[in-house]
Order: sequence, then structure tokens, then C-alpha cells
Amino acid sequence: SGYSRGEVGMIRIYRSPRMFTWLCLASATVAAPTAGSAQAEWEVGGDLVSRSIWRGQPQGAGVSVQPYLAVTRGALGVELWGSVSFDGRYAEQDTRVTWSREVGSGYLTLSLEDYFISERGYRARYLDFGGVEEGEPTGGHTVEVVVQLEGPETFPLEVLLAWNVYNDPDHSAYGQIALEREVGPVFVRGQVGMTLNESEWWYELDEGEVTELLLTVGRDLFDWSLGTVYASGTAIRSPALERSFFVLAVGM
Repeated sequence: SGYSRGEVGMIRIYRSPRMFTWLCLASATVAAPTAGSAQAEWEVGGDLVSRSIWRGQPQGAGVSVQPYLAVTRGALGVELWGSVSFDGRYAEQDTRVTWSREVGSGYLTLSLEDYFISERGYRARYLDFGGVEEGEPTGGHTVEVVVQLEGPETFPLEVLLAWNVYNDPDHSAYGQIALEREVGPVFVRGQVGMTLNESEWWYELDEGEVTELLLTVGRDLFDWSLGTVYASGTAIRSPALERSFFVLAVGM
């Protein structure tokens, strides 16, 4: 899937349930067969993590389960991903539409991602798409545009730029560099991310703050009918928050 096992983010977006309908139609369109087209490929999986950390920021306070479903056909893809903490204090449902193509010996991926987040103290309705009102976001959805470049297998450096385009008065921007290498069944991933502008609402940080220094070491355990099962440990330091985390994960 587009959610790496080592990551434990003015276009007008319509302010109505039409966005949800469009995402469902996009998924059906990607999967629907047409004459002479590539077959749709489906992927299903999930992770169990000791704590959910995203871009150096904790999402909930305890163990979380994170299932996903992805369908791709040719260059187009639609991914559904969720995260629910066992204590019920945090729930997230993301929908991502992607377009990928080879660029030289690497890959370019463009994504439109809808984040829907519900936390204790603020239970948003899924069809409440809100929008910025009087300088403040409302509803439970935020939409982000992502551009990601990935180098060749000999040096698979990943460069990611993300920009909130809906329901964020700051239009928060984020940059990330990552490198993942595999040696047999073992994989190692290093990652650095930082804010690219002042973000009062989304990241609650100033411009140029490093949100995470991440190192993941993991291992593929065995192959199953639905995929390869792995286990990993991730150490994360957030200079911006002056906090450190260690996350254990098992999934496929």
C-alpha cells in the first residue's frame, strides 16, 4: 500500500457530501474493467501498533489497529486506511486517490488525500465536511495534496511535499525525506520531516520545525495467503515537541 510500514500526510474542493460520493465513484471507476485495460489489483492488510505516531505527533495514547484496503489499475489507485485506538479516544479514516508514473529510473506519485479525524471531546459526523469559517476549521475533514518522488532501487531516496488545500486556514505545508533499504528479510528506514510554513491549526508549530527523526528496523516473518507478515520497532524523536517515542508494530 501507499502507507509505508516504516511510517508509524488553491484547489477548490466542494464543501458537501459530493466529495465522499466522488471518492466512492473513483474507487469503482478504477476497479471497473474496460476493453484493453490493465486488470485491477486489490490489496488488503493492516497493522497493530503499540502507539500511532504520524509525522512525529502522537495520534491517540495507546495501542491502535490500522486496517487498509487498496485498489490500483495502471497508474491510478484508491486507498482506504483507518486507525482506531483501543481506548476509543481516537479514530481516523483516510481516503487517498493516487496517480503514479515512472520518471527516469524512479517514480512520481501525485495524491489527493482526505483525512477524517474524530477524537474524544470532538465527535465529528463523517458527512460534515465543514470548511474554514471565521478563520477556523470546522467539521472533521482536511484535504491534502501530496507530491512524492522515489529514486531507483539502487538508491531509493524518497522526497515528499504535502500541502493542505481544504479546511486549514494556514494551508499547512510539510516536507519529508526518507530512505529505506532491505537486506534479505530485514528492512531499515530512516526519515526526517519538517514543517514548511507556520501551522497554527494542523501541526500547531512554527515554520521550519523538525517534527520527526525516525529510524525503523523490521523483519519479514512469513508469507501468508494475503501477504507477508512483518514485525518492526521504530524510534522517533520529535525536536519540535521535545519528545521521544518507541513504537512496536506487527502487520502485513
